[in-house]
Amino acid sequence: MVDKEDLEIIEEVLKGNINLYRKLVEKYSTKLTGYIFNITRDIHLSQDFGQEVFIKAYKNLDKFDKEKSFSVWLLRIGRNTALDHMKKKYIHYELSENLDSNTKDTTLMNPSEILIKKEEVEELEKIIHQLPNKYKDLILLKYFEDLSYKDISLKLDISIDKVKWRLYEARKLCIRELGKNKPIERRDNIGLQPNKISN
Repeated sequence: MVDKEDLEIIEEVLKGNINLYRKLVEKYSTKLTGYIFNITRDIHLSQDFGQEVFIKAYKNLDKFDKEKSFSVWLLRIGRNTALDHMKKKYIHYELSENLDSNTKDTTLMNPSEILIKKEEVEELEKIIHQLPNKYKDLILLKYFEDLSYKDISLKLDISIDKVKWRLYEARKLCIRELGKNKPIERRDNIGLQPNKISN
């Protein structure tokens, strides 16, 4: 349901009365933070993301469909922001906790149970993009595009064993770089390394 008061405020903000945007922040801040908390289960993250969402909404206010509900639009941005972060947390977990991808099916885990600081996620992204292409491409295909080993093998025209070995090497490189700034705790029992395949 469209809130006429919200639309009036939005129209004024778009005309240049940017201070009125604070009214929308005050009106929906608690609702948005609570909504994001239900996804992240982390009060500090939900507060940080709440601020981020209001900034995103402000920057895209001219794209808002005035025939739709502003609150629904705002919560959708909040949901996408939180889920994007949860996916990155899940990737971070796999890279730091599961060197051997065959030792544990981490897809059965709930990402909201894995608490990783936002700064570490951002640091990990930088590290991934600095990897040699043969490693970076594998990380992106596996953890960001969710491709299977077989699909990656076909896409890159290399064997499945080589895909697994290079991913193992890529994870080690990421962990080493992350460890330069902050030690990462890992279980001692991570299983056997895959049989080495020549690069």
